[in-house]
Amino acid sequence: MTMHAWRDGRLPAQPGPLIGRGWELDAIRQSLLQKDVRLLTLWGPAGIGKTRLALAVAADPQIRAAFKGDVVFVDLAPVREPTNALRAIAEAFGLSDAPHPLLLKQLESPLSDGQVLLVLDNLEQVIEFAPQLVPLLIGCPSLKILATSRTALRLRWEHAFPIAPLAVPHASLPTDAVTAAAYAGIALFVERARAARPDFQLTDANAATVAHLCARLDGLPLALELAAARTKGLTLLTLLKRLDDRLTLLESGAPDLPARQRTLRRALMWSYDLLEQDQQALFARFSVFDGGCSPEAGEAVCADSESDADVFEGLSGLVRHSLLRLHEAAGGLPRYTMLATIRDYALEHLAKSGVADEIRGRHAEYYVALAEDTASHLWGPRQLEALEQLEREHANLREALRWAIDSGQVELGLRLCAALRRFWSIRGYLAEGRTWLRQLLALPQAANADTARALALAAAGSFAEAQGDYQQAASLQGQSLELCRQIGDAQGIAMALHRLALLAKYADDVASARSQLEESLATFQSLGFTGSTPRVLQDLGNLCLDEGDLASARDCFDKSLAIRRRFGDTRGIALALLGLARVAMAQDDLAQARSQLEEALAILRKLGDHRSLASVLEVFAFIAARRGAAARALRLLGAAQSMRMAVGAHATPDWTSDLEAQRAATREELGEPASAAAHAVGRSLALDEAVQLCLEDDTLARSNSCPEKVFVNGVVEELTKREREIIELAVRGWSNRQIGNELAISERTSEGHIHNILTKLQLESRAQLVAWGARLGLLVSDTDPVVQRAMSRTSPEARGRRGRGYSDVA
Repeated sequence: MTMHAWRDGRLPAQPGPLIGRGWELDAIRQSLLQKDVRLLTLWGPAGIGKTRLALAVAADPQIRAAFKGDVVFVDLAPVREPTNALRAIAEAFGLSDAPHPLLLKQLESPLSDGQVLLVLDNLEQVIEFAPQLVPLLIGCPSLKILATSRTALRLRWEHAFPIAPLAVPHASLPTDAVTAAAYAGIALFVERARAARPDFQLTDANAATVAHLCARLDGLPLALELAAARTKGLTLLTLLKRLDDRLTLLESGAPDLPARQRTLRRALMWSYDLLEQDQQALFARFSVFDGGCSPEAGEAVCADSESDADVFEGLSGLVRHSLLRLHEAAGGLPRYTMLATIRDYALEHLAKSGVADEIRGRHAEYYVALAEDTASHLWGPRQLEALEQLEREHANLREALRWAIDSGQVELGLRLCAALRRFWSIRGYLAEGRTWLRQLLALPQAANADTARALALAAAGSFAEAQGDYQQAASLQGQSLELCRQIGDAQGIAMALHRLALLAKYADDVASARSQLEESLATFQSLGFTGSTPRVLQDLGNLCLDEGDLASARDCFDKSLAIRRRFGDTRGIALALLGLARVAMAQDDLAQARSQLEEALAILRKLGDHRSLASVLEVFAFIAARRGAAARALRLLGAAQSMRMAVGAHATPDWTSDLEAQRAATREELGEPASAAAHAVGRSLALDEAVQLCLEDDTLARSNSCPEKVFVNGVVEELTKREREIIELAVRGWSNRQIGNELAISERTSEGHIHNILTKLQLESRAQLVAWGARLGLLVSDTDPVVQRAMSRTSPEARGRRGRGYSDVA
């Protein structure tokens, strides 16, 4: 056994700068400098960079000054027996010849002479030694210990400091080098890739690939360094494609690394070997979860029928060993997660365990039951909560579907798809839903699952319909209807008739559509099935609206809305409001339509229902066009089109014709170049920008248009057409950017026009311009909130000084 100990000034050097740990370094330094912190443990999984960070702390100038150079670093990695750990520490202080029973007493002398920072690296493998640190701390009041370990020490003296992976993108990948380089994980990868290949550069062209690669490696520093070393012989795309076998790929660590860190598998084996047998079994079983799980799921799936080991205690142990992470999910719910690189290693052990099929089967059954239970809440007041739960468990749900297909458990898979239909529809997973259903329905076992197959056929038909594949949709719904009639499923019959009615409507067979909708409604009402009754009423209302029967349409939408409000179906409320807004617009009540649309917009945005949001944006566009804001209308239409494309959805044929007619009208008004530019701007808008564009359309009815000539201090000033347009927008409180967007000019050009207008009218601010517009009658009245805000910002004295600027029309 060879001990390694270094005093300050001779700390082991590192091959490059510490990257992305600035705030951790600051926090650890501040903790160690606090009087009451005597034992600080940096803990985290293998390869997270604990040793590197501890060395950076030991070499920190403020730490060296505080401890007057008395910083001692002891590497415990070579120590195999806990009884030898104290000797390793003693050797660092020149006490190697002392008998073991006297070591503790003799250590007190050098440790009591002054402030000493003792850095103990790799304490996890001699964790049983940890309690012996307490007598040292008691007997040496000036001693402080900084330890690194894959598990916290769980001593009362301990201040545990968890080390997290480096930051990498997850929600969306950066597309330029500057944004990508801001992530610490990417910065480390680039720095180590340059060491392997001096010509390596992070560019706009490869930023997304590098970001994806680093995200797949969880931001784990060791994995990033090992992957970066492979850039010497592999392209980035090849590396990325081969990450499905991370453990094999990352087996070429530098020979000067410690043996346990030369491959990712070795690093994980080091942690695995420290586990008790029950913990090793639980570690393997937990790998069945993709994306983590709730404590309840962990207990249900991972319990060992042949052991009385407590699953919760076992999971807590894996957290302490840094092989699992416990954090709060949405709403403060606890959730266990496992880094993907660690999960790969755990899956290898699951495959060897002999219980892999049993555990995967339990996992699938648990998530089918969860999906079916959660699906019942997708119609009521817990709708958002249910959507978020399914989103959170989506990776596990996919894992269950893969197992159902691979193992031939087709009925289980069909049930799961049917339960996920509404979730997939709302959240825009249309293509994915169709793919899973296509695979399952093609398997021979599907023929024996009548009820599950009927529901799955209906789900597949609804996805085909949403993607504009009406022929396939009709075939699937027809099969579902036939099967439901064979097994006597009245609810399934009504559901199939409902969807077939819509397909008939798209084919201009209005008589069949109405007949089937009425039959479907009557069946649902006879069954007391209130979940579907308002949906059929909604589509009857749309049918009446298309036929110009506004009174009947409003009646259907009102009834649908009343039921949905009673049962708290928030998405249904939004869709009913959308229908009522279309009726209001047809009756030229644009204010009412806008109010209803704003409520629908807020609901659908919160639910993440982009398909329905696209329809709301399009009705906002119709209102904007009706008010003469052609450019705004086209931007909204472009944004809606982009939103639909993102989820692979299509507008229905009748709605598409309305959209095309609107675009044709605005093109005629604006001209082809301006029209194309406005539509392109809309397609590039992010969701928040598109929503804001709807809400900014705060156009108020005006009693007068801005006049061409006004008196200013007795002199007639002429206003150009562009100036009048800008004044009419500015007096409503629009910003330069909003004005520019509306009029298809740059923000700077808008700012220049505003400056010239204020000079011409001898006004000092935009607030005075708003008040001037109100006095001139450009807004309904000065009781409008925009006017009130402007008037409140313009003092009576200021208005008096510029009173001559408020002029009558020449």
